[in-house]
Amino acid sequence: MKFDFKNDWKEHVRHELLSLGFKYNDNKNVTENSINFFNVNRRLPKKAPRKAVFSKEFCCPIENKNGLNALVKKIEKGECLTPNLSKTISKADYNDATLDDWGIHHFHLGNKEINGVIERTKNVAFVLVLFDCALFIQILAHGKGHSDVWVNTSLVEIIHTNWPESISHMKTDLSGTSLTSTERTTLRKKNANVDIEVSDGTVYFAPGGGRMSNGASMSDFMNLQRIYRDLDYLEAVVNQESDQIKQKITASNGTLDLRVDFSNTQKLRVIEVNSKTMLDLQK
Repeated sequence: MKFDFKNDWKEHVRHELLSLGFKYNDNKNVTENSINFFNVNRRLPKKAPRKAVFSKEFCCPIENKNGLNALVKKIEKGECLTPNLSKTISKADYNDATLDDWGIHHFHLGNKEINGVIERTKNVAFVLVLFDCALFIQILAHGKGHSDVWVNTSLVEIIHTNWPESISHMKTDLSGTSLTSTERTTLRKKNANVDIEVSDGTVYFAPGGGRMSNGASMSDFMNLQRIYRDLDYLEAVVNQESDQIKQKITASNGTLDLRVDFSNTQKLRVIEVNSKTMLDLQK
């Protein structure tokens, strides 16, 4: 009986990175490549039709109306949104601090696409992208003279006011911390996680999951640790139940070849590839 579930994960990461337009870096270990995979997968909204919903505070400058309308059409049709993202999307190991910290994407609102990239705009749309909808928070200026936009707590305030259920899982009973935008920027550059207190006194801890001390996303790290835990468990069960597995499955060539099915990473399953037999070994 053959199986190497850790290698199955490595090859899955390699395949998925390629499908997203990136390469598996053989100079890095599987953990580093896995974190890059989770990072890219989170930064690139999956192509799926979503309902565009606008906050009560949302306001679009006249010069961005056409770009916004085009973006909304893409979202509602489930088209690729990559052209509207930051050019840093081409770097698998780049960490979008506002996304990691607050779970908020930002999209450029240009009218033309040049070499696969929408023309850059001073004003960008801040959006909370969920499974079936895109919550348009606000359009704000970024770039020179607007560096504090990435720590503008009004973005979280607007989410709290309009769609509190979307971030309710990150509520905390801790006391809020009063910080200036400069202090928040400094702390974020140091990969420190800080809470956000909104006007009614509700306090949230990093709606996007927060950041590790090395700058990586905490949610990406936790997801990877869960995968490693499940792989260890599956290997232990296969070793323990190997005799029973051999009795129940007959391979045409006499050797069972077990692989992990990663189609649902929330519930990993094992397949005997020759007989195409699915083994449900999870708790």
